[in-house]
Parts: sequence; structure tokens; C-alpha cells
Amino acid sequence: MATARQIAALNQDLTVAVEREKNARAQVEDALRVALKKAEDAANTQRAQQATQATLQSAIVSIVKQLRSGGMSLDDLTPDLRQSVLVELAGQVKSGEVALAQLPALLQTAVEPLLGKLTDKQPNILTGYKVDFIEARIALPRLTGDLASDASARPLDYINYSLVMGRSHRMAIYSAVNLARSQRMTLQATGGRLRYDVRLPRDAQPDRSWYLSPDRLWLPAQLANASDIAWGPEFAGDPATAALKLAQYAYVLPNTMPQPRAFYGNKWAPLENWVRTQHNPLANRVTIFSGPTFRPADRPVDGVPVPYAYWKLAVSSVPAAVKGEVSEPEFVVDAFLIPGDATGEFNPEQYRLPVAELEKRTGLNFGYLIEWTDSVKHPGSNGTAADELAGRVKLLDGANDVLRAELIAVLGNPNLPVPERRKIVAALVEMAGLRSMTGLTPAGRLNVLEALLGVPPELWERPDWLPLFADARRAIADLFLSVADGQTIIDDQDRDALIALKDRLRIQPSTQTVYVQFAGMAREDAEALSAKMRALGWGIPKPGEERTSAAAGMNEVRYNSDSNTDRRAAELLAADLTAAGQPAIARAARIGINTLEIWVSV
Repeated sequence: MATARQIAALNQDLTVAVEREKNARAQVEDALRVALKKAEDAANTQRAQQATQATLQSAIVSIVKQLRSGGMSLDDLTPDLRQSVLVELAGQVKSGEVALAQLPALLQTAVEPLLGKLTDKQPNILTGYKVDFIEARIALPRLTGDLASDASARPLDYINYSLVMGRSHRMAIYSAVNLARSQRMTLQATGGRLRYDVRLPRDAQPDRSWYLSPDRLWLPAQLANASDIAWGPEFAGDPATAALKLAQYAYVLPNTMPQPRAFYGNKWAPLENWVRTQHNPLANRVTIFSGPTFRPADRPVDGVPVPYAYWKLAVSSVPAAVKGEVSEPEFVVDAFLIPGDATGEFNPEQYRLPVAELEKRTGLNFGYLIEWTDSVKHPGSNGTAADELAGRVKLLDGANDVLRAELIAVLGNPNLPVPERRKIVAALVEMAGLRSMTGLTPAGRLNVLEALLGVPPELWERPDWLPLFADARRAIADLFLSVADGQTIIDDQDRDALIALKDRLRIQPSTQTVYVQFAGMAREDAEALSAKMRALGWGIPKPGEERTSAAAGMNEVRYNSDSNTDRRAAELLAADLTAAGQPAIARAARIGINTLEIWVSV
């Protein structure tokens, strides 16, 4: 039994651990509060900047008209306003809305430096969307059903974003954007007409006429917002040149989708601002997918293919420093879908939806990481995505190579939440138990063993996986014992997988000698327990069991506190005993090094 001094020491250790946990939690909460306040301030600043920029842009356009007609001179303008006006005018010239030769001579001379080769020249590589931009590989969403045959052959790359174009509506199916918040620049929005992308036939991209009706019913809303892609070396240097480059990459017809004017102002623009500033405010890098969605019965409105709804999805990681630990990254996902006829002010919670539902509405598949991360927050009727996959493990009983491959791929994906992967491993370990394996077909048994081999070794070594690790060791050891007993459920095709698992689960001779003290149980039961531990490699002599009344009320594995190797071995042995139905804990004691003592009773 533990002495009063030992109990006091344990209580002290527990108090210190709890206090550290509270402090760490408080630090995380403080960091989150600061980040949320910054995000709110950034959103307010963004709205104010956009309102100011809209007013300024309107004034600049009016001044340009006066300059072109000769009603005003550049000398009448302040230096900053002069520069902004020239950038606007250069944008109109570059888009073809205004011919350079039609401008007054002084204006031509002033504008020509902004029309040089620097802005006309495309970079050597249009980098497009990067799949490894955040702390995980986020591939482009996969097209399913009719979308797969409707999409263009390859993504259309720009700077910091890509578009996947669809043929049937002459519109992008979705955009994929990399946003680096800390590097984002506020650049002037230049005027001029929207440009066709010369890499596509004109009839394969939105028609400029959609946005030029007399009543201007439809606005060309951007899939990849210019503010989100305005970062990086391509936009370094002179702000005027950077603004013209941004127009070159963002104000193109493939990057547009028609939206009602009121919808854009009340819904889409506020959603863009929310994602830009308030989605996971702790993250610097954010991946954003956006697009329109159509129903089969939707018909063009006056020749314009108008989507019935618009969606946006953002994903990012939580920095390890904020979590107060160095471990696998955690991810945040926000998904929204807004019907095109929605009215009123924007409320993010009104239009938020589970990723699984967004996939049904759009015909897209966003991949395991996004699906799994979101399913923890929005579990379905069968639980999370991991719960559903764990429930399908029983279908391995047959020639189900596809399911086995899916399980192995999921288990080996380092970006999926570890607690969720643990659910699948637990289901596999249960299937690997002797009772379950006895009822499986030969193909089913091999599938289970092969799937268990797909568990990355580093997962087995996690301290929080020790009970599951012990359960797996027990299952594999029992299968080997069944072979020794002459049972026939394991055949030649299983042996290689079993041997590999035996090595993976460290079922091998221990370096410690183990002695067993027991009370309150028959000797036969103590010897049977010892036999189970020997099957796992524990060095229990024969005979190694001693009945003693001192073991009454105890269920522990003792080890020398000066040896970390013995401590780890004792923790594993205690877990192995628990897996065998004899719950136990590891406890330091005054015994020799390389020696463990099991004290058990019932």
C-alpha cells in the first residue's frame, strides 16, 4: 500500500500539474481573445477602407472624364491624387476602354510610363494555387458526377489563385485561393473593362455583355477577390505598378460570376470580409475555395446563366505556439452557402453549413482533411467521418481491397486528427481479437491484419495510445497462441502479416525479469495470467508466482524509480495486464534495476 508520504507527494504533483494546465489554458484563451479583437478591428477597418475607396474611386473616375475632355489639368491635382488618377487612366487604356492616341498630348506623356513592359510582361510562371500552402496538403476539390465531364482539362492559373472552369455555364466551377494575411497589400482598384483571358476561347468564359445591360442588373462578382491575392513578390515595389498588375491578374472575365447588385453588397462582400478577417483569426495563411452552384432546372435570365446560390469554404491551421505545445497541427474549417435570392444583412451563422452538406449541394469533394475536421464540429447521424469509417471496418470480411486501401490511406495521413484516426484503429483492433477473427473469412482476416500494418509506427508510440497499443498486443499474441494450440484459423497467407505486426507491436523478450505476487485468486488463475504476459515477451520465470497476503487489495506493477527504462516497461506491463482483464497501474518502489514486480489481487 502507498504510504502517507507517497500519497502527499502524488497529491502535490497532481496539484502542480492541474495548475500548469490552468495556466496553459488561460494563455490560450487570452491569445484567442486578443486575436478575436484584432480580427474585429481588422473587419471594421476593412469596411471603412472599402467605403472610402469606393468614394475615392468614383471621384477619380469623374476627374478622369474631366481630364479627357480638357475641363481639368493634371496641375490642378495634389501629387497623391494625380498618381491615383494616372493609375486609373492607365487601367482604362490597358483594358482597351480608352485609346492612348485619343488622349490630350500631356495626358499621353504622363500615362505612358505606366504602360511599360513591366506591367505588360507576364511572370515566367503563373504560380496559381499551391496545395501545400498551409500546414497540410489541401488538394483542389475533386469534381464528381456531371461536373467531372463539364470541367476544363486543367486549372487556369493566375497569381496566388487558380480557377477550374466549367463548359456548360461558361463560368468557373470554383476558385482556389492562397491568402497570406500578414503580407496582404492594400492597392488601388483600377478601372477599365473586364478582360477576356487570351488562354481561353471567348465562348468558354463569361460574356462581357452579361454585365453591360442598360439596367446593370448583374454585377461581375469575383470568385478570387483582388484583396485576397494582393500579396507576395509579384506586387512588391511601386504601388502604381502593383495596382496595374493586380488588375491584370484579378479583373478578368473568368474570375467573375453574375450576382444581383443588392446581393453583392449585402451578402457576398460581407462574407468575403468575414473570411478575410474573422475566420480563425490566429492563422496567417488561409486557403479559400469559392464558387457558384446551379440546379438542373435553372435556366438563363435574359441570356445570363445566373447561379441559384454562391458558396465559400475556408481552411487554416491553429499555430502550435498558440496551443502551447509542439504536436500535429489542428485545423479550422468554415463553410457557407447563400441562396442568390437571399435578402437582408449578412449573418454568418445563418448561412453556415456542414461540409458534407456543401458537398451534396455543389457536387464537389473537399478531401479527407476538410471533411474530417468539419465532421468533428458537425457530426452526422452516424457520428463523425471517423465514426462512419470505423463502422465500415466490419465490411473487411471479404475481398474488399478498396476499403482496405481507404483505411490504410486514412491511417497514414498525418494531417487527419489523431483522435479520429484512433477510432478506426480501435475498430480494427477489436476485429483482430481471437473471437472476431474466428468468424472471418480468410480474405477478411488478411484484410484486418494488412490494415493494422497500415497504422504508422509513431502512432503506436504515443503515450495516450498506450491502452490501445496494449489491446493490439493482446489480440496479436492471442492469435499466435491459437496457432500454438493447434487452432486452424490462421493459415499461411496470414503468417507474414502476423510476424510483421508482432515486430511492430514490440512483442519480443523483455530486458526485465518480472515476478508475480498475488492474493485472493487461485494459483491456476495467477499462472494463466503469467502465461498471457509471457506470450507478450515478459520475462516471468517458471514458476514465478508467489502467493502473499501482502498483495491483498493491490493491482500494480512496481519498478525502480531511478530507471526510466524500467518505468516505461512498467507502464506497458500495467497496460498489458489491463488488456488481459486485470487492471493495474505502474508505481515506483525500492526494488532492483531491470526488475519488475506484479502485485495483483481480486
